[in-house]
Amino acid sequence: METNPIPQRQRNRRTDRPSGAAPQVQQPLYPPMQPAQQMPQLDPLQPRQMAQQPGQIARPASNTYPQMQGMQRPVQQSYPPYQAQPQGMAQPQAAPRPRLNNQPVTGWQPQERGEAPHARASRQLARDAARVDSPARREDKQDEARPARKKLPVWLTGATTVCFLVLLGLLAAYWLMQAYLTTEEAKRIAAHQAMLENYHITEQADGSMRVTWQEEIERYAAQYNLQPAFVTAIIRNESSFRTEAESSVGARGLMQLMPDTAQWIAGKLGDKAYSFDRMYDAETNIRYGCWYLGYLSKLFHGDAELVSGAYHAGQTTITSWLSDQAKSPDGVHLDLGNLPDGPTKQYIGRVTQSYGIYQTLLYPDEAFGATESVSADRGAAAADAR
Repeated sequence: METNPIPQRQRNRRTDRPSGAAPQVQQPLYPPMQPAQQMPQLDPLQPRQMAQQPGQIARPASNTYPQMQGMQRPVQQSYPPYQAQPQGMAQPQAAPRPRLNNQPVTGWQPQERGEAPHARASRQLARDAARVDSPARREDKQDEARPARKKLPVWLTGATTVCFLVLLGLLAAYWLMQAYLTTEEAKRIAAHQAMLENYHITEQADGSMRVTWQEEIERYAAQYNLQPAFVTAIIRNESSFRTEAESSVGARGLMQLMPDTAQWIAGKLGDKAYSFDRMYDAETNIRYGCWYLGYLSKLFHGDAELVSGAYHAGQTTITSWLSDQAKSPDGVHLDLGNLPDGPTKQYIGRVTQSYGIYQTLLYPDEAFGATESVSADRGAAAADAR
């Protein structure tokens, strides 16, 4: 098979020409250039025509180059001259707009001759607005095409509303109750902590309670047959656990011993190194005070009210009250309601209250409130009293 390197288009052109015919040369667009004519010689000595007005540039006369006059540039005619179509002849139609995938082109119209630009812009804006609004119109049509929903019965709607309101009320009551219980628990914890601080009690890590000077109190209370809770109540009401406390009448230390009472106790104990300044020492003061409470407990059969009243007002005052039937009907116990109002009656009430609190928090296994409850050994106290 013959291979021809000449492209098909050129090969066709070659075949269209008759063999041996010379190729047609396209006529030039412009006439050939004429040989340059010799310019006339000007006499340099001849004066040229100058401008009559100052500031103008002198130009040569129009006849300086006579050869260039009459020459015109040929005009190229790219298109044939317009010829009017005879009447009755069909006008050429505009070529149809190409289509993609054989789909009709919507929204396009041939442009009319002489149409104003603002009309085309208005038509384009209308097409854009229709294109934007078309999704909304489609949704409206879809909504219209959907079947209407069935309404619930009135009684079912009302019952649902009532159930919802009841449930909402129960939830509100639950949360209010939770808030109330939380608030009350916080108040209880705060009150409990304030009570512990007021009574000088500290809560340990294991949950046990301890009071200030608890070891010394328990040691000397056991030595003189006393309950440590009662001794602790006396110390709290006398000095609030302050070793340097001193009253206006001269009582000193934790248990507020008077000078003559402390000196009498030192004689009973046989303390040769006694000095009233030693009452500021916590251990010495607790020892002297516990001996004196043990003595009063034996005298008044371990009655907490009688012992605390005698410790505050003296044993003579309590003995005189026991002999008064208005204050003591049986001569053994006092009726606090019939006692005269004063510091001793208030002191007995405070000591009894503190005694119960210390007994509950520190020594819950020991008895409280019974006769001769101050004494740890009732039999020994009764024997000493006899």
